[in-house]
Amino acid sequence: FDIGLNIMLIGRFDGTIVKVNPAFGRTLGWTDAEVLDQPWMRFIHPDDHPVTTQKVEEILAGLTQWEIDQRYARKDGGWAW
Repeated sequence: FDIGLNIMLIGRFDGTIVKVNPAFGRTLGWTDAEVLDQPWMRFIHPDDHPVTTQKVEEILAGLTQWEIDQRYARKDGGWAW
């Protein structure tokens, strides 16, 4: 988690962020304090919400491994894949 190059986060079942890895801040520009306890969907591009919601439903149904390409909000207002 801490040495991964891809952004990762740990979230609660209520949809809020508990922890982000260092790549999250390096890639997107947010500090931990700015994202903790925020809804993680806030950082996902609105067009990517349907596929993200589908994956979450699959995970809750027992899917144990998954990968998804989606856009994440950068602090500067842009989007990162």
